Formats: sequence, C-alpha cells, structure tokens
Amino acid sequence: MKSIMILGGSELQLPAIQEAKNIGIKTIVIDRNPRAIGVRHADEFYEVSTLDHCRIIELVQRLQPNGIMTAASDAPVLTISRVAHATGMEAMSIEDAMAVTNKYLMRKRLEENAIPSAQFFAVKNHQEYVDAIKHFDSLFIVKPVDNAGGRGIFLVQNQTEADIAYQHSMSFSRTGTILVEEYLDGPEVSVESLTIGGKTEIIAITDKLTSGPPYFVEIGHSIQSMLPEETKRKIEDITKQTIKAMGIISGPSHTEVKITSGGPKIVEIGARLGGGFITSDLVPLATGINVTELSIRLAIGEDITVPKGINGGAALRYVLTPKGTKGTISKVTGLESCFDIPGVHRVVEFKNIGDIVNELRSCDDRIACVIAKGISAKDAVATCQEALSCLEIQVD
Repeated sequence: MKSIMILGGSELQLPAIQEAKNIGIKTIVIDRNPRAIGVRHADEFYEVSTLDHCRIIELVQRLQPNGIMTAASDAPVLTISRVAHATGMEAMSIEDAMAVTNKYLMRKRLEENAIPSAQFFAVKNHQEYVDAIKHFDSLFIVKPVDNAGGRGIFLVQNQTEADIAYQHSMSFSRTGTILVEEYLDGPEVSVESLTIGGKTEIIAITDKLTSGPPYFVEIGHSIQSMLPEETKRKIEDITKQTIKAMGIISGPSHTEVKITSGGPKIVEIGARLGGGFITSDLVPLATGINVTELSIRLAIGEDITVPKGINGGAALRYVLTPKGTKGTISKVTGLESCFDIPGVHRVVEFKNIGDIVNELRSCDDRIACVIAKGISAKDAVATCQEALSCLEIQVD
C-alpha cells in the first residue's frame, strides 16, 4: 500500500487525511498536538512539530512514505522543502519555499518580477515602524510576515490607530517582524490552481466577503466568481505569473488577488490547498473537480490530469458574534432546520456550548459556517443566508 506523510492534524488537514484514506493510501500524520482532530483519522500518528524538519527527516528515512504534503497550512511548506531535499523527494527549492511562506520575501519576489502588488516595508521595532508609516498619506495595512488566517492584520485609518495596529500585529508575529504596506482597495478573490510539470491549470476563482476594516476577517466565499469575464482572464494571467515567479512547479496553490482601479494586484500566495472549506467543499461542489485527491496523487508521484469541470455554484457563510459582543455560548438552536433547506451541504460548528467567544478579530473568532450548493453562486449564497436565518446562538 502506498503511503503519504501529512504535516498537520488540525481541521485544515482533515480533508486531506480523509481523502487519502478514501482512495486507499496509508496516512502518516505529524502534529505536536496529540488531541488534534486529524489524529483519530490517521493510520499512524507521530507527536512531532510540523516545523521540526530534523525529526521529520528521521521519520521519512525510517518510514519511507511515497510522498509528503500539507493541506491548507503555510508554515509546513518550508519543512516539506527541507525534508524533500534531504531525502531525495521532489519539492520546490528551499529558497522558493522561504519566499512563499514569508510575506516580506514574497513581496520582494513579486517586486523583482514586476508583478503588480502593494508598496511595502518590513519593520522589526517601533522606530522602524514610525519611519515606514511616513511613506503613507492615507490608509495602510499592518500584518505579521509569518502568520495566516487573518491573524494580526490591521487597517490603519488614522494616526490614532497606528500604535494599536503595531502592538496588535507584532503580538501575532513569531519572528518579531511585521509588514507595513499600501492598502489595496477593491473586491478580493482567491484562485485555486494546480501546477503539473510547470504547467498551471486554474481550477476556480472564488469571490470573498470580509468583515471590512480594521481586521478584514473572511466571513464568506462563493464560486464561480461573478466578476466580468475579462477581469477573470486578467486574474488568471497574474496568478500564473506569480506561480512561476515563486518557483512552484508541482502541486496546488492558493492565490489571493485584489481587483483595484489599476487592475488585479497580488495580495498573497500559498503553495498549498486553499483553506476555509474552499478546496475541500466549495471547489468540488461548484466544479466537480476533487483538487484534494489530485494533489495527493501528485504528491506520491502518480501521473495525473485535471478533468474538465462543470459550471455550478457553491457558497459558504460564517456564523459570527454580533458586533461588540463577547461572552459564553449558552444555547444553540436551529441546526436541524438548516438541512430542511434544499441545497444545504454542511453546517460546521467551531464553538460549542460553554465556549468563550469574542468580537470578530481573526478566523479563530468565528462560531460556525453553512455550506451550500446551487445552480449558480448567487443561488448558493441565497441558500446560505436562508440557513443562517434558522440558526440562533445565545451568548451570555
């Protein structure tokens, strides 16, 4: 039986773990948390940090998996590159992996390749921060160079928020480095792609809904994108340029793009599958393409081709605490009623009765989500909204 090592056992990795098992591939899961949700689904589990490449190299040499991957987490991408190059597996170069997992190096790579993005400055202390923000007359974004999921992002709208943004963003940085960058105004999309032998196939473009300033937490997604066809072609072009510039020659990628008045500009790219149920649920529902399975087969060295997709719709909407609310969840009703609505695919709870919830500042503050399928994205969004109206969550 073929086997694959999956770095991470969290909710983000669970779809890959389950998919691998569904297609008869043995799963070897690595996570520092023995209580991670993916652990109980794994064929084998090893309590090791996904960032500990030395220990993982030892495990790969002993266990001899056919491939190694992560599903929707950025941090393990660099580990995979280091492990692969030490054990003879195929992977992107360590230099490229560093560029795709560090937002400052990513911005530099985009700049070097003349790919439209935001003006930026990396800062490591308050004085450098003060010097950097002098370059912006209006709005600017502050974010850690080394985190994900919207953690640590803050839009500064006036100078009184500058210090708040600095402290907030720096508190989420593992290395003590943050970015100060131009605010790109306009709709945001993500692009799900699969690159095989250096040739990239665009699988789907996802319209994104965020909470807006100052934290810009993602609160909804829908596929297929409702943007004009010409705009979508420009998005595909800039995405392929970015994938090539980042050195991604094999595997999935998740690219975030803002549609500004000056055209599409790159926000970020990840050399992995899209999270937030985009790749695991929305893409298959809307296109009929199982990108997770394709990525697993590619990782273990199988020859694959991307099938022709369908043109359907799928959407997700998150359940959030009311603005200004924080407390303890005391009651949840209406879950069963959601499934009486045609098109509802899943309802996923992140929080349970007794859990503490805070005002929305990052993805960790979302309570639940509803996922729906429709004949179009618009139809699927309407189904999600109808389902949300059935749910009642009481916070004391």
